[in-house]
Amino acid sequence: GHGRDTRIVWDGPEGGRMFWSNGIAYSRYVGLSWDGRGKAAVGFDHNAQQRFETEVRHEHEAFRNMTGFGIRIGHQQKVASAELLYRNCLFENCGTALAMLTFNDYDNTVDGCEIRNCGVGVFDNKGNFYARNSHFEGSREADFVIGSEHGSSIRRCTSVGSKRFVEERGTIAPLTIQDCHVAAWTDPEGAVYLNGSPVLMFDNSFTRPPSQRPPVKLVNAGQKLLISNNRPEAVDQLVQLPPQAKPYVIPPGRLGG
Repeated sequence: GHGRDTRIVWDGPEGGRMFWSNGIAYSRYVGLSWDGRGKAAVGFDHNAQQRFETEVRHEHEAFRNMTGFGIRIGHQQKVASAELLYRNCLFENCGTALAMLTFNDYDNTVDGCEIRNCGVGVFDNKGNFYARNSHFEGSREADFVIGSEHGSSIRRCTSVGSKRFVEERGTIAPLTIQDCHVAAWTDPEGAVYLNGSPVLMFDNSFTRPPSQRPPVKLVNAGQKLLISNNRPEAVDQLVQLPPQAKPYVIPPGRLGG
């Protein structure tokens, strides 16, 4: 495609999907703008029924106005989709920008993307992902909702005006949050919710909070949390702790974020 000059616009029934990838491995989709017009439920559906889908790239694409998902992976899948890259993609006005719904949807990399005014930015139910260098703005529920069963990471991302930055629902897989900068979240309870999976947080900043409560909230007393060189603004501490919970504080090194 040719970026904003190549628009694929949905004019089918409400709740439809614009593209179904039924196991198309070793492929790339470049420079396309998908517009669901508030009618299509799914922009791009990775829903492999016949063979394993791997090594797929989405680059310089836009996904707008999908009632369900900009990109969905794993809906009623019979064979997994894994090793997918999303680079310099825009997601705007979607229910969920990018979703990995089931087991074996692994190694999803989000690099240099922008996600605006969606319900959820990245939703990972069972797989895993690596997000880096991406910007989130105005997410109605959260930028990341995570239930991974393998390790995931969020590095060098920014967030402005979303309800929450991270909602971690799992209790198994480790998560790293590095050098992220979160501003003006709207949930007075906090920007990061942690439910029990081991988490490493370092070199992050939290500015313009909606309340005086710490930006990170632990909801599970068994939470393993390692923190270093994080910078909350206008509050006395980084973490809201349940009884008997204790984070591990690592002294900052010479090199910061």
